[in-house]
Amino acid sequence: MSLLTNFRRWRRKASKELAEFRLFLIDFVFFVFNYVQKLCYESTLPVTKKLFSRKPRPPKVQVKDVRCKRIRLQIDSTYASPFNVEDFEVEWRPAEQDPPADWTSVGRSDLTARTVARLQQDTAYEFRVRAWNQLGCSGWTMPIPSRTKIDPTIHDGGGYGPGGPDKSYAWSQTATEVCVSFKLPPGAAKRDIALTLKPDRLGVSYKGEALLEGELYGSVRSWENGSFWELTKEKGHTLLAVTLEKQVKSLAPKFDFWRSLVTGHPEIDTHQIVSDANQQSTRMLDPGQLDPVQLQNMGLGHLSGMGGMGGMGGGARPSWD
Repeated sequence: MSLLTNFRRWRRKASKELAEFRLFLIDFVFFVFNYVQKLCYESTLPVTKKLFSRKPRPPKVQVKDVRCKRIRLQIDSTYASPFNVEDFEVEWRPAEQDPPADWTSVGRSDLTARTVARLQQDTAYEFRVRAWNQLGCSGWTMPIPSRTKIDPTIHDGGGYGPGGPDKSYAWSQTATEVCVSFKLPPGAAKRDIALTLKPDRLGVSYKGEALLEGELYGSVRSWENGSFWELTKEKGHTLLAVTLEKQVKSLAPKFDFWRSLVTGHPEIDTHQIVSDANQQSTRMLDPGQLDPVQLQNMGLGHLSGMGGMGGMGGGARPSWD
């Protein structure tokens, strides 16, 4: 009986090792095939490049990463021939200028990810790319528009609304609160101002004219639980300052600091925000140290073990004695 049991165990072990050996052989054959294919391609490239290359076509270009002082482009060749070996030339210029500005070249390279640096914050730019090979160059792509983000280091961690701080609003943030300010005419009174606050929305109007209305980037507490607003007289205008306390403290600047006050408004480059007041280097975060709301804001909701977050009650309009 024991002999039969040992034989079956040996047969199972042999079958398993045989299956693993077959997989190894398959991987080895694929490796050899790919290596020979690459070797043949590289060894014959000087000849095939001359015989079978075609004049390049304009490549496909996408804006992949936007910061406050640089923009990264992803370039994909539309090969006119599989034997084409191409370089790419990138040019850029400021947009929205009359007459249009001259194009500035950043040179040619075979890299498909190109970064244009030393740009101005919150400025519109245009980019164009063309492909080169030994037979010449393609035509330029259509201008690709993009706009750099706002630099939060000069706006206390925040930025401003459409048109700039004088035409709309300015805002700043810390890890625990967001402050938005509006410049009103001299003599503005509290009775002229109406505010509505919900956990995810803010509405501000002056004498019936809407100054701000939209969905907030994050959730905030109600007037009764920490948020407040006040009017102060300053030289040449009256300042309306609305301070909103965040529902969840922001811990990681690149992830859960607010990128804009209202969804769809100009965004800031959160990579420029220092991790804490002491300017210490940002530490790695353990998802177990964060609550579900923080994980949701950081795009890591799948680590919270919870589904969608439930709705929260609305805020109330403030009253004045």
